[in-house]
Amino acid sequence: MIAKVKEFYTGLGLMIGFVIVLVLFFLPFYEGKNALDYLDNLYNSISKGSAYYIPKVKEETARFNGNMVNTTLATSSPKQAETDSPPSQGGWGGCNCERNTDPGCRRSW
Repeated sequence: MIAKVKEFYTGLGLMIGFVIVLVLFFLPFYEGKNALDYLDNLYNSISKGSAYYIPKVKEETARFNGNMVNTTLATSSPKQAETDSPPSQGGWGGCNCERNTDPGCRRSW
């Protein structure tokens, strides 16, 4: 009753192979976990391990806590120095960034 025997058995063989791989994928062969859990943990260790560096940076910079930093910036004109200074020093051309009422004010200190 099968019209195309060769194609039928090829499809049946592929389907059986797929089911075998699917079953093996969900059996706990990898360190007591199935392949889905193993690959998820592998991905998380790679992506989060390289991206989540905040605790390490906090440890490295802890010795600088409480230290004041003074900087001097050279500007091309007094007007630029006035507009580039923070609001606490009367800069930014009168925008009220401390209260975030000016949508054009995108700087933070």
